[in-house]
Amino acid sequence: MDEESSVIPYDSIRLIKKYLHKQQGLSVVDLGCAKGYFLFGLFDDPDLSFHLMEGIDLWEEEDKTPKNFDLNSEYNSDAECRQEGKSQFISNRKDIKTFICLTSNSYDLIILSKILHFYPHDQIINILKQCQSLLTTDGIIYVKMANEKHPYSDQKDKTVFSEKFKSELKQDFEIIHLNNSDIHAEFIIK
Repeated sequence: MDEESSVIPYDSIRLIKKYLHKQQGLSVVDLGCAKGYFLFGLFDDPDLSFHLMEGIDLWEEEDKTPKNFDLNSEYNSDAECRQEGKSQFISNRKDIKTFICLTSNSYDLIILSKILHFYPHDQIINILKQCQSLLTTDGIIYVKMANEKHPYSDQKDKTVFSEKFKSELKQDFEIIHLNNSDIHAEFIIK
């Protein structure tokens, strides 16, 4: 198994597909995309096509920037197998809160995978509300974050999913999927 296939979250992609209201012409943004593996996994799915794919991250080191999601980059070696015109890839070197405030796009899918633990607890619900305002009518938000079983739970500067957080989430969002096992909570909200 090569490095790319070992980090692409195929199980998460299968889960997301169950809750998408459509599979063609999707607009997707991955907030905190790192090298873009989640987006590449979505892009490779033969059942999906995209109008727009955006990856947002505040890369600290230049070598971590995913080369504007170049389909011929080292992160995407099987580019010749891909359908041309399937998507418009855009990457932005921005903080996610800045991006959320400045974008005029609306999205069918917003991804926040393993990023929210970097924000203080009191900011996370606000970030999710701002994301909710960017959704299309039937759009969804996919979140994966550390839970109380994760080593981050001992670190005061990290926020983890807990029963208290779940209660707060239910006040403002419809939770359409929740799996709180292993060391991460994975949920989809509207």
